Amino acid sequence: MQKPISNVERNKGIKHKNNGETDANLARWLFISKSAVAKIWGAYRNTETHLLKYNNCGRKSVISD
Repeated sequence: MQKPISNVERNKGIKHKNNGETDANLARWLFISKSAVAKIWGAYRNTETHLLKYNNCGRKSVISD
C-alpha cells in the first residue's frame, strides 16, 4: 500500500508544475506515479488548493442525537 502524499509534497509539486516541470520529472522527484501527479494537478486546477480533501465515506450512523 502506498503512503499518502503529504500536503507539503503536494505544494512542492504544484509549485514546480506551475514553473513548467513535466509530470514525469515530478513523479521521479517525489517518488510517486505520473498518474498521481496528474490527479494532484487536476484536483488543484478544480479547487485552487493543494490541501487534501478528506472523504467521509460509508453509511451514516443509524444512532441519532
